[in-house]
Amino acid sequence: MIPSEYIISKINQYTKRPIKIRHRNAYNFECPICNEGKSSGKKRRGYYDIDKGYVYCHNCNRGWDPIKWIQDVCQMSYKEVLAEAKDFGYTVNDYINTRSEKTKKVDFGTLPDDSINLLERTQVNYYSNELVVQACLNAIQQRRLNKAVNRPKSFWVSLKDKVHKNRLVIPFYDDDNQIRFYQTRAIMPEDLKDDRPKYLSKLNADKRIYGMNNIDPDLEHIFIFEGPIDSMFTKNGIAICGTNLTEIQEQLLRKYSLYQHIWVLDNQFMDKAGREKTLDLIEQGARVFIWPKDIIQFKDLNDVCVKYQLDQISNKFIVDNSFTGQEAKDKLSVK
Repeated sequence: MIPSEYIISKINQYTKRPIKIRHRNAYNFECPICNEGKSSGKKRRGYYDIDKGYVYCHNCNRGWDPIKWIQDVCQMSYKEVLAEAKDFGYTVNDYINTRSEKTKKVDFGTLPDDSINLLERTQVNYYSNELVVQACLNAIQQRRLNKAVNRPKSFWVSLKDKVHKNRLVIPFYDDDNQIRFYQTRAIMPEDLKDDRPKYLSKLNADKRIYGMNNIDPDLEHIFIFEGPIDSMFTKNGIAICGTNLTEIQEQLLRKYSLYQHIWVLDNQFMDKAGREKTLDLIEQGARVFIWPKDIIQFKDLNDVCVKYQLDQISNKFIVDNSFTGQEAKDKLSVK
């Protein structure tokens, strides 16, 4: 039997929105075989039970042996799967016996294996001939991440990590200025295909919040974004890697309960999922940013900043276009 950690690495690489099921030794994800059909972006019907060692999709109504599932999804031969799995160096039983909800989470390192600091000149010069390094540096410049007002202190890339290699690594610093989490973004053309997840998170780690170390106590608002890149362009912007707070993220945010929280999602008039989540937040009494007509042609705030060569979106602009209750619903109904 191949190591379950190897199977999880493939789930993280080849499926969208993978998530560890709390209180259960299993994963949910969007099935890359059927792409979830009409439920794409809403449900995760793919299922991997680590203890029982099988993969199942409730949309396909089909089950797989993990090796066969990896063969189908990754277009690999049986021998190729076994050869690659050997690099993980332990058995499923080893993993299950040392990994449970009652034990401490496995530490897979602060950053992906052998990460290169893209803001450290010596390292960049040494790896300057690597196409991936060049691609990451170009992406940072093109998306203006090196100029963003709320950017992190570092960007990284790994050429070796089994899950996150050849991807731009965005570190999440806690308020103690230590990296506690990271998210990686696809950069290379082969990783930007529609059937591949654009963003991956640190394996088997509790989600943290991007931007905690940059919160300014003199400002009265905190702006909650889906992803870190958009949040880099607003002072006191934070990101939660999605649209739903985890328990740990809620605990972290409680330390900033005196701030006014405003949710800033992708353009609700272009993104159906963003629109539905905005309505959910309004029902919960949250204050939400409703995209105004003068930037309604853009998908997210990073696109706005790239177009107009901006290093930041002013807090006032977001506050002035944020609403609650019926007023928010009325704004959302007018395009």
